[in-house]
Amino acid sequence: MSYVVVVACGGRGGAVAPDGAPDAADGKPEVPDAAPDAPDGKAETPDAAPDAMPTVATVTLQTVAEPVLVAFRDESSTTWQVLSVAGTTTFEIHPTGPYRLVVVCRTPRSVNATQYGLVLEDGTMFEHACGAPTRPLTARGSLAESGLVSFGGNQALSSAAPWTFELAVSPGTYDLVTLLGDPFDPDRIALRRDVAMTADLDLGAVDLTGAEPLAVVSFTPTNKLDGEIVTHYTYFDSGQGAFYSFVQSGSWAAKFVPASLLRTTDHQGIELGAYTLDGPRRSIYRGIGRAYHAGDPTEVTLPAAIAPVSFEVAGNRLSVALPAMPSDADAELATQTQVKGDDAFRVQSTRLSSQFMHATGTTSVVVDFTDVPGFLAEWMLADTGLRIRSFDASVQTSPYDRTLTGVSETLGSVNGVVETLPRSPLASLRRSARPRPVTP
Repeated sequence: MSYVVVVACGGRGGAVAPDGAPDAADGKPEVPDAAPDAPDGKAETPDAAPDAMPTVATVTLQTVAEPVLVAFRDESSTTWQVLSVAGTTTFEIHPTGPYRLVVVCRTPRSVNATQYGLVLEDGTMFEHACGAPTRPLTARGSLAESGLVSFGGNQALSSAAPWTFELAVSPGTYDLVTLLGDPFDPDRIALRRDVAMTADLDLGAVDLTGAEPLAVVSFTPTNKLDGEIVTHYTYFDSGQGAFYSFVQSGSWAAKFVPASLLRTTDHQGIELGAYTLDGPRRSIYRGIGRAYHAGDPTEVTLPAAIAPVSFEVAGNRLSVALPAMPSDADAELATQTQVKGDDAFRVQSTRLSSQFMHATGTTSVVVDFTDVPGFLAEWMLADTGLRIRSFDASVQTSPYDRTLTGVSETLGSVNGVVETLPRSPLASLRRSARPRPVTP
């Protein structure tokens, strides 16, 4: 992985004599007088040279859709710099060391605020998902069987057959992925490669000739605990088409695209997890994500469960003391509320890279946006309705391989229904603990 870095350094060089300095009366350049003696008769030693100016880097943030707020500050400062967001999805900041970056995204149903703690070594070009891209074109078609269609970054599904679909798509070239059977647990797949999308497109009745059974691979946990519930999902990415399977609970029997349909540039992976319920509203989970190739080992060792975590709430502030975790783990504290009546989700999270925590001596993670200029009161978390909060520690060893441990708990209710089950323990494996680096 490579990055483009623009660095401006300041420093002090040797003294430069001014041009055209007048000569002494004897025609020779003047020699400055010696430094005056100290009281004891010895020449004074000049003070040590001041510290060099800090390195300033240019960090570029790209968002899919236009955010409603972007703010940045160096960790050594309490002053936030708010960037203009009108009409742009590319932003530049100039940190001099460990820094904080806030991105707030808004959709008709939600406000999602994220605060990152990063260092320059974490990268200089990032992407942060902020809503969906504009998709001005329409692809439509029909299927003779129940299932799921994925095309151009969008998908549709139906348990009935025959059925029609209509998807919003951006211009480009895509692979049409058709999964057949139960749309939540399909058993066959058909791929139509390299479909150009330059205008609205009628795909007609999707040709299912050549559809093949998905390859079933059973994985085995080597260190499953008594009472743990296993869960998994798979994903496929051709660069021109991608899809995630729905999370399957209670099983590690995974389904993959068969080798006969794959290109060498295709990528498949799997997320394998397990969780235990600590009471009716709290879960402790651990998981591992990795790339998958036919013939890979199927025995999997899960990371050790996270140490005890206690959520502390004070007004709009949520915090946890950092538990014992791997030294190279990133940390994320997240919270979400759903408020009765306005159908609104408010999501807030703080994600700290391992290098940021080491550089700053961080001992706790805090979600609190009250000091960020431009953060509206209506975006603050509610203390009523459905509330979910979680803490994750994740270790990324490659773009496709990582481990995660965490804890989540669910409080309150929405629309009069009391929630008793925690969120899916694999929810966090679909997110990164830092904005996704861009490989130029």
